[in-house]
Amino acid sequence: MTRFCIHGIFRSGTNFTRGVLEMNYVCRAEYDSFGWKHSPFPILSAGSRLALPDIPSLFVTRNPFYALSALFTYAERNKRNIRSAADDGMTAFLSAPIVIFDGGAEVSPELYFETPVALWNGLNWNYLSTVGKLPGRVHMRYEDLVARPEETAARVAEALGLERKPGAFEVPQNRMRNLGSNMHNVRKFQTDKAFDLSKTLFSSYGALFSEEDRALVLNGANRDLVERAGYAEFMDRVARGDVPETA
Repeated sequence: MTRFCIHGIFRSGTNFTRGVLEMNYVCRAEYDSFGWKHSPFPILSAGSRLALPDIPSLFVTRNPFYALSALFTYAERNKRNIRSAADDGMTAFLSAPIVIFDGGAEVSPELYFETPVALWNGLNWNYLSTVGKLPGRVHMRYEDLVARPEETAARVAEALGLERKPGAFEVPQNRMRNLGSNMHNVRKFQTDKAFDLSKTLFSSYGALFSEEDRALVLNGANRDLVERAGYAEFMDRVARGDVPETA
């Protein structure tokens, strides 16, 4: 049973990713190989008493607009892990500081970011900066998993050394539960609510952003990171006023 860890900012698709991989491969996905799945890896000195774990890691990203739309709706209704200006609308949300923390831990430190775009930049930069530096670190775009689940999962599985289960490839047809670290019963992964593919399209989530909001995201998203994560063409199309259905 191969163990690996999944990392990503809030609402980046880690539960769906975990569901797909555990349903189709002999593996066990975890969220806490080093701290918390939504937190950055620390910089460790040569003489540090800590060491990064050798468990393989999968970093899941969404394009800035998709990620921030999901983070906005999550912050509106969930005060357990986030403090932000989401209750005052998207423009206020994008313009104001945001704080994230583990609401399930009384002693949880907090991470402060000047804006949600800065959060997208900071955490994803941290995750992707380890790819290529340490063995077993893989980046996957959530949009690719939704659009081409079997092909994308196979690429990730090969990089992580996962063994394929016998039988036809399965894709969750319903929305995923909020999976805890100890949930590995694949039959309990899905809720009774259908997975709405239309919500993964820019024509759906892009409607949340005004022209001013789009400018905040386009100007704030780090270009080097956008290119490294594979979203440059997508962001360029948004800037031109196109409606890219997928990233």
